[in-house]
Amino acid sequence: INYGEKRSNDALLQYYGFVEEDCPHDTYDLEFLQHLDQQASASGERLQVRLSRTGPDEAGLSKLRHLLADDGERGQLKASEMTRPVSPENEKLVWRAVAVACTAELGRVSQPQDEAVAAGAGALGA
Repeated sequence: INYGEKRSNDALLQYYGFVEEDCPHDTYDLEFLQHLDQQASASGERLQVRLSRTGPDEAGLSKLRHLLADDGERGQLKASEMTRPVSPENEKLVWRAVAVACTAELGRVSQPQDEAVAAGAGALGA
């Protein structure tokens, strides 16, 4: 039986009713600014990065490199040239940002349901 190529567990579960253990096609789209710069996120800015078992996608890494580059690095390179590491310092910041955002997101999505409801009610002033 062929279920098509590159189907994530979400698609397999939704359409066929099963999941594949250690599915290599699973991805997770993470909004980074909600964890790294809440003020920018609140103003509507977005930095979506697709994560897979091998890490962030290249487009997401390029965006993070550009965001975290200092003025000198930005002056030397265009955003389109940030598909490779810009500098050791920048790359360290990029991977630290990935770790911080992933840790924060794991904490957010693994929050027990009753705590999430209470937190939501507290945010609404109830």
